[in-house]
Amino acid sequence: MKSVRKPEADEAEKLHAGKTFKDIAETELFQKLTDSFAGLSDRVNEVIDLYTAHVAQAKPLVLPTRIEDFDIRDFV
Repeated sequence: MKSVRKPEADEAEKLHAGKTFKDIAETELFQKLTDSFAGLSDRVNEVIDLYTAHVAQAKPLVLPTRIEDFDIRDFV
């Protein structure tokens, strides 16, 4: 919550907050946090979106050309 509330939070803090909130999204705790702090749900959604975009950039999907090189553990 601290990283979401402070306007001068750096990129690493926002990414960490985004990961944390994404992990607890769809839970009762997440709902209570966003309901109890008025006006913070928009900032929480911003850091979640930032984290999601960062993760999508970081690991592009590359499929092997041969079926023998396919390993499901590379994708899970």
